[in-house]
Amino acid sequence: MPMRALRFVDHWVARALRATMLACLVALFLLVTFIVLTRLFSWPSAGWTDELVELFFAWLIFSGVASLWRERGHFAVTLLADTVRSARVRKVLDDGAELACLVFLLVFTYQSWTFIVNASEASPVFSISKAYWYASTLVAGAIMIAYSLARLGNSLFGASGKTQPGSKEPIRYEA
Repeated sequence: MPMRALRFVDHWVARALRATMLACLVALFLLVTFIVLTRLFSWPSAGWTDELVELFFAWLIFSGVASLWRERGHFAVTLLADTVRSARVRKVLDDGAELACLVFLLVFTYQSWTFIVNASEASPVFSISKAYWYASTLVAGAIMIAYSLARLGNSLFGASGKTQPGSKEPIRYEA
């Protein structure tokens, strides 16, 4: 896939994640405001709000996790890597950590998939399959796997610039 296309996909993945997080946050704000108002004014309880809060919260959290993964914004323990002076050894440590994360993500995403496939529970009020709640883990896992594979590919096959944790430019695609 040409590098320009990868940059394009990366840009739109970032925008989609941000839009999802923003939409979920706004929806949660409105729902919680509504819940508070119903309690404040002793209006009848709206049981359906609990289901929506769960759904939006799941998508907010896992979209945020994937977005942070994309930007390498998760915390990192760099004690060992900081004590090593050799750039080669540091690269091996970075690649090893990325590979370990990739293995975890593969298991996580596979288990998310099996959880969704076997989901038979429906939400009590809307009668919607709970698979829509669980799908947030599958989508986030797939996105994180793609970025981990891209980082490992860049590292192993010659891309020069790995980014630092917290960088806003997560992957440098080189021609």
